[in-house]
Amino acid sequence: MLWFCLRSSHGTKSPAWKRSIAINREGIVFVPAVIAGKEKDVSLFTLCDRTPVLLCFDHVYVPVAWMVKHFPTCRARCRDMMMAALSGVQETLGCRNARSRVSNFRGRAGEKNYLGFVS
Repeated sequence: MLWFCLRSSHGTKSPAWKRSIAINREGIVFVPAVIAGKEKDVSLFTLCDRTPVLLCFDHVYVPVAWMVKHFPTCRARCRDMMMAALSGVQETLGCRNARSRVSNFRGRAGEKNYLGFVS
């Protein structure tokens, strides 16, 4: 699991957990549930769909593809986080074009590949 903590935008001071993003081996990107509204409400909604979640830093993280599908109003924020994560992956791998080097980042069970979402 790769974790990235994004820089605060526009000088705002949001907690690190709200700016953290995780990418698992299958390429599924997890973002904080609070992006879409009340964290508890979003996490309960995942139970209806049997959507996998991460519990970390005492907070809930949900797959970005699921988040965009069920909460389209947070699409722009998710896109911004995805772009920042892609930059982080590129820096981590030390290459200009991460898409050409990351072969293990594939979608699974109908999930969208995070690299496909960014483009």
